[in-house]
Amino acid sequence: MEIDLSEAQAPVRPRFPAALLRPEAEVVAFRGRHRLLDELGAWCSGAGFAALLLHGPAGQGKTRVAGRLAARLAAVGWGVHRLSDGDRPVPDGTVPTLIVADRAETRPEQIAGLLTACAAHDGDRPLRLLLLARSDGPWWQRLRTDPLLAGATTAELAELDDDPAGRREAYAEAVRDLGAALPRVPGQGGHLWSAIAARLAATPRDAGGHALTVQMEALADLLDAAQFGPAPTGRSAADRLLVHESRVWSFTAAWHGLAVDERILHDVLAAAMLTEPTDRLLDRLAGEHRDAVGAWLADLDTAGHPLAERFCALRLAARPALAEILVEDAPERVLSVLAAARHPGLTELCVRHADRLTPAVLTVAAAADEPEPLLAALVRISADPDTPVDRLTRIAEGLPRLSPLAAEVAQSIAERHRRAGDEAGLALALSNLSIRLGDLGRDGPALAAIEEAAVIHRRLAGQQPELYEADLARSLTSLSVRLGAVGQPEPALSAIAEATELYQRLTDREPESYRADLARSARNLALAFGGLEMFAQALTAIQESVAGYRVLAVEQPGVFLPELAAALSILAINLGSLDEDEASRAAAADAVTIRRHLADRRPDAFRPSLAAALTDLAVRHIVLGEAEPALAAIEEALTIRQETGGEDLDWSLHVKSVILGNVENR
Repeated sequence: MEIDLSEAQAPVRPRFPAALLRPEAEVVAFRGRHRLLDELGAWCSGAGFAALLLHGPAGQGKTRVAGRLAARLAAVGWGVHRLSDGDRPVPDGTVPTLIVADRAETRPEQIAGLLTACAAHDGDRPLRLLLLARSDGPWWQRLRTDPLLAGATTAELAELDDDPAGRREAYAEAVRDLGAALPRVPGQGGHLWSAIAARLAATPRDAGGHALTVQMEALADLLDAAQFGPAPTGRSAADRLLVHESRVWSFTAAWHGLAVDERILHDVLAAAMLTEPTDRLLDRLAGEHRDAVGAWLADLDTAGHPLAERFCALRLAARPALAEILVEDAPERVLSVLAAARHPGLTELCVRHADRLTPAVLTVAAAADEPEPLLAALVRISADPDTPVDRLTRIAEGLPRLSPLAAEVAQSIAERHRRAGDEAGLALALSNLSIRLGDLGRDGPALAAIEEAAVIHRRLAGQQPELYEADLARSLTSLSVRLGAVGQPEPALSAIAEATELYQRLTDREPESYRADLARSARNLALAFGGLEMFAQALTAIQESVAGYRVLAVEQPGVFLPELAAALSILAINLGSLDEDEASRAAAADAVTIRRHLADRRPDAFRPSLAAALTDLAVRHIVLGEAEPALAAIEEALTIRQETGGEDLDWSLHVKSVILGNVENR
C-alpha cells in the first residue's frame, strides 16, 4: 500500500458563502485551545506508537485543532497524513509521522486496517495516530480491543467559551473575520461588508460556546443584514444560511441555462453531498438533463459542504423516496443523516432493506448519538424467522460485547442450528453464546452453554478426530474459564489439563498450526495449578509455556513478545512460591527487559504492564534483601503509574512502604 499524502493545499476562492465555514478555509481566527495544543505536542514527544481519540460534537473545532497540530509538526520535519476514504497509509518510518483520521466513528474497518499497518512500525521514531470523532461510544469500545489501542488516550473537546463575555467576544470576532472574507465570494462583492460587520460587532450577542454555531450565527446575521427587508425570525442559523445557499444554487442553475424543476436539483444536491454522483445515479435523478445537471453540480463544489447534514436531513424528510434511491450508493451516510435527524421512517427503511443494509446499520448504530431506531431495526431483523443465519451472525459479531441484544441473537443462532440438526454449527453457536452470556455476568447460563458445546465437540471428535479435536480443545479451554468463574477450580483444572493434552497432540501432528495454542494452554494450566497451590506442577507447565513462547517470539516478535513477558512473570511467581528466589528474580528481570523494549516502541500500550513487571521485580529483590535495586524498581513503577493513571497504584505504594520499612529496620 502506498501513502496518500493529503497535505494542506493553498487556499482557494470560496464559491459560496457557507464555504467560509469549512475548517480548512480558516477564515475565522483560531481561538483558544492553546493549552490543548501544548498537551498534544507533549503527547507527540518520545519514540514509538501512540494513539489519541479527540471527540466532541460536530463543529466543536476538532479538525481545526488537528490542522494546527499538523502545521506545528510539519514545521519541524514531521510527515503528516490525513486519512481519506479507502486510504490506508503505511508509515515508512524514515521521519516522525502523524496520521489524522477524521470522522473516525464512521470508518472502523478502515482504521482497523490502518492499525495493522502501524503494528509493523519499528518504534525508532514517533508514530502518532490522532482520531477525531463525535463520540467515544460503542464504536470506540469495540475498536479499542485492538492491542495497539490498549493504552490509547481519550480527550473530550469542551465548548470553546464557557462564559458570556467570552461568547460575545467570539461572536464579534467571527463577524469581523467573515465580513472581511465575504467580498472574495462570487456575487458578494457589491455589499459594504466592513460597515455591516462593524455594526453587528458593536452590539455583539451571546451565540453560545459551540464554535461552528457561533460562526453560523455570525455569517447568517451578515447575509441577512445585507438583504432588503426585515431579517427572518424564528429560524435556526443553519436554516437561514440554507436560504442564502439556495439562491446561489438557483442563480448558478440559471447561468447554466438549466430549465429543471428545483426539486430535481435539490435531489441531485443531496446525492452529491452524500456520495459521489455516478452517471447511473444522475440518470435516475435527472434523466435527460444528466449532463447539464452534472456540469452545474461541478460548478458548485458541494463536497464537504458545512450545511450538508442539515440540508440532506430536510431533503430526505421531504422526499422519502429519495432515501430509497440514495441508500443503494451511500448506505452509511444516508443512515447517519436520518439517525441524526430522528427520521420517523428510519427503522422501517432498515428492515425493508435488511439484506443490503444490515452491515451499515451496525456501523452507524455504534457511532450514532441516538441509535434507538437502528437498534429497533436490528431487533426486528433478528426476530424474523426468515433472516438467514449468516446475517444473524453478522449482527451478533457487530454488536458491542456487553449488549443484551447480542446475547439474544446468539441464542437465536444456536436454536436455528439445533432445529436444523447441525451439531457442528450448534456447538460453535453455543461457544459464542457462552462468551456473550459471560460478558453480561450471567455465569450460570454461560457455563451451561459451554458444557453442552464441549459434550457435542467430544462426540464429534470421537467420530472424526482430525476435524474436531481442535474444536474440542477450544471448548474445554472456555469451559475451564467458566468453571473458574463459578468457583469450581478442580473441574476447571481438569478441563484445561485435557485441553493442553489435546493441543500437545495437535502440535505433534501440525506444529506450525498449534504451537501458539499449546503455549497459551500451558500458561493457563500453570495458573490453574497455582490457584490450587500445586506449585511444582504449575512450575512444570509454565516452563513449557515459556519455552514455547521463546521460540515463537524469535519468529514473530511483534505478536509473541508480550505473551512471553506475561509467561515469564508467572514463572517468577511460581519460582518464588518454591523458594527458588534467585531464579525468580532472573525471570522477573527478563520480563522487565521485554516490557521495557515493548514500551519503547508502543508506550501507550505497554507502559502500564512495564510498571506491573517492575513492581514484581521489586518484590523479588525484597525477598533477597536487595533494598537498593528494589527501591529503584518500585520508584520507576510508581512514576509510570502516576503518569498513566494506571491500576494497582495502591499495590505499588504498599511494596514501596515495605521496602522503606526494611531499610529502617536494618
